[in-house]
Amino acid sequence: MSACRVSPLPVVMGLLAVSVAWGSDWPMLARDARRSGWTPDEFSPPVRRKWYRSFHREGLACGLQPVIASGKVYVGTMHGVMHAIDADTGKDVWTFRAGGAILHSAAIADGRCFFGAADGKVYALDARTGDRLWTCQMQKAIWNAPVVAERKVFIGGRDGYFYALDQASGEIAWRTRLGGAILCSPAYDEGRVYVAAEDMKAYCLSAGDGEVLWTARLYGVSARAYHPVVAGDVVIFTTQPGLGKYGPLDVLLDACRRIGLKPRQRVGADPRGREETSAAKAAKDAHNKPLLKDPKVLARQLELVRELHRQRPHTRSFFAFDKLSGAEPWIAPICWEESCGGPGNPPIVSPDGRRVLVKYALFTWARHGEYTPYLRIGSLDLATGDISPLHDPMVYSMPVGLTHDE
Repeated sequence: MSACRVSPLPVVMGLLAVSVAWGSDWPMLARDARRSGWTPDEFSPPVRRKWYRSFHREGLACGLQPVIASGKVYVGTMHGVMHAIDADTGKDVWTFRAGGAILHSAAIADGRCFFGAADGKVYALDARTGDRLWTCQMQKAIWNAPVVAERKVFIGGRDGYFYALDQASGEIAWRTRLGGAILCSPAYDEGRVYVAAEDMKAYCLSAGDGEVLWTARLYGVSARAYHPVVAGDVVIFTTQPGLGKYGPLDVLLDACRRIGLKPRQRVGADPRGREETSAAKAAKDAHNKPLLKDPKVLARQLELVRELHRQRPHTRSFFAFDKLSGAEPWIAPICWEESCGGPGNPPIVSPDGRRVLVKYALFTWARHGEYTPYLRIGSLDLATGDISPLHDPMVYSMPVGLTHDE
């Protein structure tokens, strides 16, 4: 049975947002309740490091983001310590030790710091002093970042329940049982909460009473460390596919073969099998290079990826649903391609919801003399699911793999 413990509420006068010269706040995972990941701040290189903090003795969970509010940077560690760090100096303003590892980001709202921990508790601290205001005990560990809206703290547990807690007292406003552990961080938009559970379903719940408004099937092995993103009229979910090391690569290779490309072995394109002779490589390169420089061929490659996703839904890891009905408007030609095996970045959405930036993989020709799957940044069309590259796919020097911490 969940129970809440409330500490005496201290005087919190003077907790109005402090004006800071270094930029705007980033008070929760992906900055806002829709998880847009977008900031109005701009900067131009060169940049220099102002300070840094090493947490090698405490450890940081995969997918964790530091959050920033009123001149402080909030970071929770695997040793269960929440650090409030002065954004100008990098020094601790205060620390608080929870009863278990802090496995994801905090959320800062109305002068309070909210987060979950592996001891199964949700904590609310005074964001200025670090004093504990209340805790709420769940049945199992908390492994996602809360979203705060409508004076409620929304968070999921490994016990399979999704909770709405009263922001002021920590009392449970409602809880809803989903089909599996909840390791995905929720998003909120216009009275609805979106989250995925480890039964590989996407859920839309009423923020008012927790009623499940719709569900949709996801493919993959986990939604852990990801979060939904609300973009215009759709909500986007990301998962990690169960395809093995070369699964995403095989989708791209299949698409390339259907175009007429001849993949090489052991160099860039397909690192499996026996090393080819220099003559065989040269012959394939001569055949492939003009094709890979043709924009129409690159566009056709994405069309074929989408076709293969439709035929083999288990290869997908990117899903868009109508945020009101749960209907799927289109399939995006996005192949999961991350280095280090970590969770990748979900899309980034502009404040008006019209511009959506995504990562996608594409076979292109490299200046250093081979073709290889390159991770690109593109703009997603919310009406069709098509992707337009932000930059010329032929303008690069080396392949780049972006991981969860980039």
